[in-house]
Amino acid sequence: MSALSNSSDFMRELLLEGQFSDMEIICQDVTFKAHRAIVCTQSRFFNSALCDGFKESLDRSINLKDETPETIERVLSFLYLREYQDDGHAVLLQPTTDPIPSIDASDSVSQGDTSNNTEALKARALNNILVFTAADKFQIDPLKNLASEKFSKWVSENWDSPIFSEVVEEALALTPPHETKLQEIIAVIISSHIFELIDRATILPVLSSFGCLGLQVILDLVQKGRVKQPSECDYFQVLARKLNSRRHCRHCSAALNVRMERGEYQIGTFRCAACHTRH
Repeated sequence: MSALSNSSDFMRELLLEGQFSDMEIICQDVTFKAHRAIVCTQSRFFNSALCDGFKESLDRSINLKDETPETIERVLSFLYLREYQDDGHAVLLQPTTDPIPSIDASDSVSQGDTSNNTEALKARALNNILVFTAADKFQIDPLKNLASEKFSKWVSENWDSPIFSEVVEEALALTPPHETKLQEIIAVIISSHIFELIDRATILPVLSSFGCLGLQVILDLVQKGRVKQPSECDYFQVLARKLNSRRHCRHCSAALNVRMERGEYQIGTFRCAACHTRH
């Protein structure tokens, strides 16, 4: 127990202090000191960039312009500590004179001390989405799994929140088209609470904008048996009721003789044999 604790403290100190670092990650003018033995062995992206003879491998420095420093800190926290916090930081960010500088609270969605609980709740979800997309980019599969688990927990607990639809839209907009894990998580939650969410109508514009999500919801409903194909008995009961209620064609007034075309019985439709009018 003591050895495990000491190991964790040692890894935390390496991340926090940057001692013996042999690589740099630069993100929006923030420089993170890191260790190739830890980072490159867990990320195919960083391994290729820093160990395969590219310019970055000579400089031992890589500039990440598309991520936020908060997201990179969470990625590094996972690589060193096997965990990250979606409402703060596993490693406290240090003043700008230290290897890992402080991030202004006004620029971070990670601060949990905001007076607006709704914004803090939304920030937690967004942090997990950003970590997930970063893990996909950096090819860190265990981190993708952890981020998706945290996101799944969030949507399971907050599907009835007023901000649920906003979070769904953010998740679908931020994740790359090839990656459907978060979409599948969202679809399962929507299909599980379909009637409540449809009643509120806030999810409808999202389903309209992201047809792929709507298809995933339908697939999940069918797989769960909540949408069933009618039996042939059901089809013919509908036809029998229609036939029993009509004696003449509504169009040509001839005595009704029935003509049926392929597949029409499945939608409860038949035709007048004389004029082919559908009934």
